[in-house]
Formats: sequence, structure tokens, C-alpha cells
Amino acid sequence: MYRKMLDVIEDVQTRVAERDELIELIAIALLTRKNLFILGDTGQAKSYVINEFRRRITDARQFERLLSKQTDEEALFGRIDLQSLINGAPRMVTTGKIPDSHIVFLDEISISYEAVLNSLLTALIERRYTTEGET
Repeated sequence: MYRKMLDVIEDVQTRVAERDELIELIAIALLTRKNLFILGDTGQAKSYVINEFRRRITDARQFERLLSKQTDEEALFGRIDLQSLINGAPRMVTTGKIPDSHIVFLDEISISYEAVLNSLLTALIERRYTTEGET
């Protein structure tokens, strides 16, 4: 696994100039399964480098979202299955959303709505999301 990561690092480094530290930090975050927060000016190839990594990881379910003030929890965590409401046992459909993903890339997180940021806290820090009594 580490040899594969070294190959990815080398490949990404050939495509992006002067971003070796960022490339190494992304690799470390992926290998250690930790979150990585990247802050920087516009036009610094942050998203590009992340996406170069992501497209080389083929066996992981990935979620990406450009956040805005209009982003709501459903866009990130899924929606309530309406049929489950009829049956009296509310259930979330999380397929293709954060709870269903191995790798999550949230871009422009600082401009999203406060309620979404609050719901992201537990998901990002503890890797848990609870809704309708289900974690």
C-alpha cells in the first residue's frame, strides 16, 4: 500500500509545481485516515492537487461538494426515505453522501451555512452522524 502511495505522490508531483508539502500532507491524511484542512489563497491549486489524488484512488467511495450558503444537510448526509415515513420507521437514504463515503472533499467549507457547519462537526471529528435516532 505504501509503495502505491509513493507512486501516486511522484505522479502528482510531476503534474503540479511547487506543491510538494501539500502533496505530502494529503498522502499522510489518506494513509492515517485523518482529516486535512487546507487554507490558502485562491488560485493555489489546492483543489486540483486533491482531485489528482482522488482520481487515482479507485477502490474508495468518494463524495465531493462545493459548499455555499444554500447547501443543506440533505445535500451532504442524505434525505429521509418517504416510504419509511409511511411505514412509521423513518430512515435516511445516505447512498452517495458523506455517511456512505470513504473519502470526502468539501470545498469552500468556510462559506457554508452555520447549521451545516454544526452538523459537520461530529461527522468530521468523530466520523459519526446521527439522525432520526440512528447513528
